[in-house]
Amino acid sequence: MRTVYVSFSSVMDVKKFIEGISPFDGNFDLIDGMYVVDAKSLMGILGMDLTKPIQLRIQKDNDKVMQAIEHFIVGESDTISDAIEARVM
Repeated sequence: MRTVYVSFSSVMDVKKFIEGISPFDGNFDLIDGMYVVDAKSLMGILGMDLTKPIQLRIQKDNDKVMQAIEHFIVGESDTISDAIEARVM
């Protein structure tokens, strides 16, 4: 399992993200506070606060998965503040 932070600047980014992870098996969860949504669900993602980085938990990560989402990754830290700082830089 791997946890990263992702960020989206538009609905088109969200669609591209979903297209990137859809071919892969395993669970992809987006976590914002106490809310957890399936990262392959457009409606679930659009219901989240997209103005800040969101934690993504990947059950079965590999190089192909990480390549598919590398454009959206803003940090790989355990704290949201580090991910926000990485996005600003």
